[in-house]
Amino acid sequence: MSVELSLWVLPNAGYDTVPGLKEHLNAFHREHPGLKVSVRVRTPRTLWERLLGSAKEGVAGPDVVQVPSYWTSTLARLGALADLGELDPALDLSRWPAPLRSQCRLDGTPQVYSLPWWVEARVLYYRKDALAAAGAAPSDLESWEDFRDVCRAVAKKALGPCRLQHPVANPNPRESVSLADVAPCVWGRGGDLFAPDGGRSLFQRERAQNGIADYFSLLASGAMPLKGESGLAPLDLFDGACALQFSGRTPPPVPRAGPRRVAAR
Repeated sequence: MSVELSLWVLPNAGYDTVPGLKEHLNAFHREHPGLKVSVRVRTPRTLWERLLGSAKEGVAGPDVVQVPSYWTSTLARLGALADLGELDPALDLSRWPAPLRSQCRLDGTPQVYSLPWWVEARVLYYRKDALAAAGAAPSDLESWEDFRDVCRAVAKKALGPCRLQHPVANPNPRESVSLADVAPCVWGRGGDLFAPDGGRSLFQRERAQNGIADYFSLLASGAMPLKGESGLAPLDLFDGACALQFSGRTPPPVPRAGPRRVAAR
C-alpha cells in the first residue's frame, strides 16, 4: 500500500522549483518505495495564510513544510508545527552552526520545531566576455558605485556584441523586489531595517533610505527590468540574456551564445 506525504515549499527556484525537487526526491522514493511525496509550491503570503488557517481551524496541514527561519517560534506558539523532539528523541542540533540553532526552537524553550535546510549566501555572478566587451574587469566591481558604472558600460558596449538583453538580472523569482533584495544594500550603507530588539522600524533613517535607493536605481535606469519586452519575466544570466546577476542558488551551466531558456535539471 502506498502512503502519500504532502510537502509545501516556497518558490526557491521560480518555475524550476518543482522539477528540481522531484529530481532530489528520486533517491528518497527509491529507498522508500511505499511512500509518495506530493509537492506544492506556495508563495510566502499563501503559505502563511494556510498554516494559520490550519492552526485556527484545527485541521491537518502538510506533513513537511518549508518556512523562513524567523517564522518558527511564532508558528510553534500557535500550534502549527510539531515538536520534532517527540518524533526523534535523539535529535541533536549540534551539527548545525550555533547562529542557526536558536531559530529552530520556540523562544525560551529547548523544544525543536524546525531544522535548517539551506542557507542562502548571495554572490555576484558575471560573464567575463561581457565585461571584456564593456572594457571592464572583475576588479571594477568592488563597490556599489563601481557596479553601477559597469552596468552603464555593459549597456553601451556589450549588449550587441554579446547578444544580451539587459545588463543585470532581477534575482527575485516573483518578478518584483522584496526586503531580501534591498537588505544587502541597506547593510552596505551601514543601515538596518529594524532595531536589534525588533521594537522599532529603521526604514526612515538616512542610511536605510540610501541603501534602498541604491537598489531601486537599477530599475530606474533600466539596467534591471522587471518585465521583458513581451511583458513576461525577462531572461537572466543563466539563460544567457544578461551580464550580471546576484544569486544565492547553484547556477545551471551558462550558455555561451545568445539567450535561451535552460531546461530544468
